[in-house]
Amino acid sequence: GLWSKYTDAFLAPGLLLYLLAAPERRQWPGWAGAALALVVFSPVLWWNFAHNWASFRFQGRRTVMTGIDPNWGGNLVELLAGQALFLGPLLLIFALVGAAAFALRREPRLALPFWSSLPAAGYFVWHTLHGRVEANWPIPLGPSLTLFAAWSTLELWRRVRWLGGAVVALQLAFGLAITGIVYAQALWQPFGGSGIVDRTTETRGWAKLQQAVETLARDNGARWIATAGNFGVTGELASYALFAGSPLPVRQIDEPERWGYWPPLPADVLSAPALFVRIEPDPLSPKPPAEFAQARLVGVFRRDGGKAPLEAWSAFLVSEPAEEVTRALAP
Repeated sequence: GLWSKYTDAFLAPGLLLYLLAAPERRQWPGWAGAALALVVFSPVLWWNFAHNWASFRFQGRRTVMTGIDPNWGGNLVELLAGQALFLGPLLLIFALVGAAAFALRREPRLALPFWSSLPAAGYFVWHTLHGRVEANWPIPLGPSLTLFAAWSTLELWRRVRWLGGAVVALQLAFGLAITGIVYAQALWQPFGGSGIVDRTTETRGWAKLQQAVETLARDNGARWIATAGNFGVTGELASYALFAGSPLPVRQIDEPERWGYWPPLPADVLSAPALFVRIEPDPLSPKPPAEFAQARLVGVFRRDGGKAPLEAWSAFLVSEPAEEVTRALAP
C-alpha cells in the first residue's frame, strides 16, 4: 500500500498499538511481519535517501499546518458527510456504534480494526481543525469501518432479527441506487451537467479541449504546451495529446518532484514559444503567467460539459521562461 499511497503509513503505528495493547499479542509473528513490511518498503526508502527525501518532503507539506481554521466545525461536518456519502449513512452510523462499543466494552473481536485505524482517524479529525479533508483521503479506513458496521448489524440481528435484516437490505438498496445514479448521470446527464456534486463532469470534454489547445498552439507557432499548479490538468492534457498522436509535449513548469520520470525538453524546444494553458479564475481579465518574460493572451474558452459548459480556460503564447522553469525542464 505504501508504494502507492503514503496515507497507509498510519497503519504501522496502528498495528503497533494493537500488538502492545494486550500481552498475548506480543509474539514474534507480529514483529516478523513488521520487519517484512519494512523490507518490502525499503526500495522507496532507498530511493528517497538517494534523492534528498523528495517524495517524503513533497507529501509532508500537506501535514504542516499552523493555526485553527475558523470553519473547523464545517470541516468536521464535511468529513462526516463525505464518508456518509461514500459508505452510506447507515454503514457509517453502525460503524461508529461498533467503534464506540469497543471503546466502552473492549469487545475483543474489534481490537484489530479499532487499534489499526485509530491513528489515521485521529489524524483526519485533527486535520479538520486546520483545513478541509477531501472525501477520498480516509478511504484506507473503509475496511475497518465496514467490520465495525458488520459487528453492529449482527448484534442488532441477534436481538431483533427483522430489524437487522432491514438494515442490510437498506444498505444494499443504497449502494445499488447510488451506483445506478452515477452510471445514469455519466451516460445521459438526467440531473444537469455542472455543479460540485456531479463528479462525472471530470470525465467530459477533454478530447475537444485538447483539440482546441493544439489548434491554438499550431496557429500561433507554439512548440510545446505549458501548465502550472494543477497535476490533474497536466495529466488530462498529456493523456489526450497521446491519444490524439500530438507531437507537442506537455510539461508542468512547477512541482518538478512530480515529473522526474518525464524526459527533459530539448534545448531548441524549450527556447521556442509555448502555449501556456490553465483553468482561468478570472475569464474577464486573465493575468499573464509570471514565469515567462513574454506572454500574450491568444484565447479564452470553456470545457464542454455536455449539457452545460464547465470551467473557463485561458491560453497565452509565452516565451523566455524564468530560470527556475529552465532548470526544471532542461536536459
